[in-house]
Formats: sequence, C-alpha cells, structure tokens
Amino acid sequence: MNALKRTADAQASLQEQFDRHKCQSLDSSEVNARANVLLRQEPDEEDDEEEDDRREEDDDDDEGDGYSE
Repeated sequence: MNALKRTADAQASLQEQFDRHKCQSLDSSEVNARANVLLRQEPDEEDDEEEDDRREEDDDDDEGDGYSE
C-alpha cells in the first residue's frame, strides 16, 4: 500500500514539474544545426549488435515451417 502512495506522489510531482516547464523556442538555424548533428551521428555498436540479434531470431523462425529441403 505504501508503494502505491509513493507512486501516486511521484506521478503528481512529475505532472506538476511538466505543467510548470516552459520550453525555449529555437530559431530555424538552431533547429537545422541540431538536426544536422543528429543525422551525422553514427549508430552505436550496441545498436548494430541488437539488429544482428533480431536477424538471427528472424532466421530461426523459418526452421519450423514444416518443409524440408
């Protein structure tokens, strides 16, 4: 019961912070500069490994389709 109260309090606190926050507006040159930086970033090695893992999982799904070669 205590954990539920802490969770509710945390949610209320986050909502209050969100409601009070005011974003700074960026001019178009700042937006373009940030977008260019994001586009030029190379993917992390971890992302590549996760993608490889997903490919291996996809390949495993084909083995149980009932057909033999």
